[in-house]
Amino acid sequence: MSCAEPIGSRCVQRVFRGGARPPTAMTVQFIDHNREEFGVEPVCAALQVAPSTYWAAKRRPRSARALRDAKLMPLLLVSWQANYSVYRARVNQCVLDAATCKSTAH
Repeated sequence: MSCAEPIGSRCVQRVFRGGARPPTAMTVQFIDHNREEFGVEPVCAALQVAPSTYWAAKRRPRSARALRDAKLMPLLLVSWQANYSVYRARVNQCVLDAATCKSTAH
């Protein structure tokens, strides 16, 4: 096996392909968290992200999926806590089905 990146006497193998980045939403959240202290442009420069990418993501309206997820998350949390904080897909699906039926019935 050949060495991907020799560093001193060690050989470092990369797990991800070069240039792999976290999702834009995660990057925007990180920038929001640090913008008061450092400003948007310096954080974008450190992350090697164009400031226009950040501003475009901030202006973009939330998707229907994101709005629905935000609405259902409290119901899932209650269901999860009521079931001893154990993930059970079938129980949570019943909660979601009931919530969906109630919200579409009106």
